[in-house]
Amino acid sequence: GNGNADPTVTTSASSAICAGATSFTTPYTATTGMPTTYSISGTGITPVTNGALPVTPITVNLSSGASGSSISYTLTVRNANTCTSNPATMGSVTVNTTSAPTAPMATPSGVTSGNTTTLTASGCSGTLIWYDNANPTVALPNNTPTITSSRTFFARCTGSNSCVSAPSSNVTASVVLPVELMRFEGKNTEGGNLLTWITASEINNKGFYVERSTGNGDWKALGFVKGKGQGSIYQFMDKKPLNPSYYRLWQMDNDDKETLSKVISIEIKGNDNRLKAYPNPVSDVLTIETEATGDYHIINILGQIILRGPVSTQQIDVSVLSQGNYVLKVGIEQVKFIKQ
Repeated sequence: GNGNADPTVTTSASSAICAGATSFTTPYTATTGMPTTYSISGTGITPVTNGALPVTPITVNLSSGASGSSISYTLTVRNANTCTSNPATMGSVTVNTTSAPTAPMATPSGVTSGNTTTLTASGCSGTLIWYDNANPTVALPNNTPTITSSRTFFARCTGSNSCVSAPSSNVTASVVLPVELMRFEGKNTEGGNLLTWITASEINNKGFYVERSTGNGDWKALGFVKGKGQGSIYQFMDKKPLNPSYYRLWQMDNDDKETLSKVISIEIKGNDNRLKAYPNPVSDVLTIETEATGDYHIINILGQIILRGPVSTQQIDVSVLSQGNYVLKVGIEQVKFIKQ
């Protein structure tokens, strides 16, 4: 056309399709004249006029499911100079009389990170082949891929005459943490530091070691809380907390795999004037003021309890104490005083 050489396209045989198929592909191996668009038509074919020429193959859509023994097409290509291939390329695709099998029904699955999942589907009497949605044209070697992050898969069923079904619905193999810890927190109470943690789900969970540190990097196990096997609320009371106290959880699986939680800290607040003791220094009677209930304890510098009694007395006879430094403790509150 226009005094320029007409473009050409050299096609190769199209792979046979199965009855009911909605498309087929026409590969081409060479072109001349730098064609940029193509046109295709034929009985039962959804026609394309001057569509952008794709990298081989050309996908040809059918206006209805494939039937008969073959489908014929007429293909031309055109270049930027509006020159069109002449003569047109004639071709056909064989239609197998066997219909493609119906799409299989895939089953979702969950898997622990780092492990394999087994993909399953029903409704396929032929060969079931799995694909990763991220690379949908390459078949997986098996149905047990290793999962490190959530991935989406689908399956096709290959029947007789190599007829392949439509894809199944997508299924996601989700990464499921052995224990999904939603919350880990603590607060100071009258009975000590109360730790609370909540799990959203648990798989293979033996339980939790509760560890404490003063913040110097040395951790000490305070106890073990057995796992409940499902999303649950857990609590642990540290009856003799340090100030401040740092806590973490060692989650242990039944196969002895371990996972560390975040670290939380609890600081026992100062007296905030809630506990008062006077006079200070004191020689005989110590008066106390507190909103707390229960018993008071007077402790010497060796950590020994020397006196104790109900807070309700409000006045304590300390004349029996030797001279020196002492701590008055009521619940979690404490104040130092000097006996003279």
